[in-house]
Amino acid sequence: MLFRLVWGHRSAAIVIGLAAVIPGVAPAQEPTLSASPDSAAAAAPTAGKRWRLSPTLGIAAEYDNNIFLLDSAGEGNVAAPSPSEVASGRYANMESASDLITTLSGTFDVHGPGLSGKTLAIVPAVSYSLYSQNPERSYAVLGLALVQNMPNKGRLRLQGAMTPSYFAKNYLADAVDGDANGSISSSERVYEAGVYREGEVTLDYRFRLAASTNTHPFGASLQAGLGYGNRVYDPPFEGKDLSGPMAAASLQIHLSQRVSLGLNYALAAFAGTPTDQVLLLDEPDFGQDFNGNGNATDLNVKVVSPVDPSRTDNAFGGELGFVLGKRSVLDLRYEYRIRSYSSTEALDVTHNGRQDNRSRMGAQFGVGLGKAVGLSLGGTYISQTTNRPNDPGATGDNNDYTRFQTALGLTYNF
Repeated sequence: MLFRLVWGHRSAAIVIGLAAVIPGVAPAQEPTLSASPDSAAAAAPTAGKRWRLSPTLGIAAEYDNNIFLLDSAGEGNVAAPSPSEVASGRYANMESASDLITTLSGTFDVHGPGLSGKTLAIVPAVSYSLYSQNPERSYAVLGLALVQNMPNKGRLRLQGAMTPSYFAKNYLADAVDGDANGSISSSERVYEAGVYREGEVTLDYRFRLAASTNTHPFGASLQAGLGYGNRVYDPPFEGKDLSGPMAAASLQIHLSQRVSLGLNYALAAFAGTPTDQVLLLDEPDFGQDFNGNGNATDLNVKVVSPVDPSRTDNAFGGELGFVLGKRSVLDLRYEYRIRSYSSTEALDVTHNGRQDNRSRMGAQFGVGLGKAVGLSLGGTYISQTTNRPNDPGATGDNNDYTRFQTALGLTYNF
């Protein structure tokens, strides 16, 4: 979450302390559960025999054209909701599909002698992202990392991050058949805010496979890690809660003094508890008389049935890094994620058989402006397709969407 580079995988909202890798701040992301091999606290700095404090402050401005991950129809509805959508609360506190986000961040790196005289860094961090058009979306992230340098250029890192409260969007909470016709119209639906808190703890180890020198520039290192994450929703959406293990591995190769290649893989297996939720189903799809009116032809019928959000994420990625000058770098990245849901609940059309395929590509340019100031400019394009058999189209979950983000960040190292 908090400590990841250009995107991590929700990868976190904001990357702070990024000067530990390159000067600058990466594009902000919405919180998510996943594991990433990258971290802004990538290595403890070299320290002498005394403990030292090295604070870093950052500010980033980001434009995001689809913060709620909506399809094109949903984006239009946010801008101009119908009277029935206003009555149902479907887009309450969702003022705009796009937004300008300002993120303030700070890390407080305390480092000194650790195990065997190697440097130990203790890095608490905090960030706050303020949404100009959707203030209900604003949120904070808190984090802490312990980074111990090891022999042979190795590094052991334990880190944790927490998002105390985050408004995802509104979800279907109930339905009231006011006219008693057996079907639920759009104005008879009741939507409430989907707000959750989440946290994760990860432990990873990086070690050198081959040393890079001026005469022999090829070098390689391998990083592997494990973690655990959880996401807990406020009522009435406890059925969306998820928790489970994560794992990640990253192979970093220095092809030359100025070019590097990274190959990344991340796995997350999040389990939920099947919980009764309100669904809107079409009776002909199931051949059942859900509302008990003697026929099986009604559409959008209220059904209360177990829903299971359990899922497995597999993400494969690559990155190319270029040192352009004495104090400037360019990073290009691509990631492909397959998210598979494991629900076997017969009426859980939201998750049963569902698979999401997402592509993410991005670029970031970073430059150091003197010894203390770093500037970065980055952009990310995301495209997701969702295969959801028998999709009722009423619960507010993700459909196909595209998203573009661009951010300008500035850091100052004291």
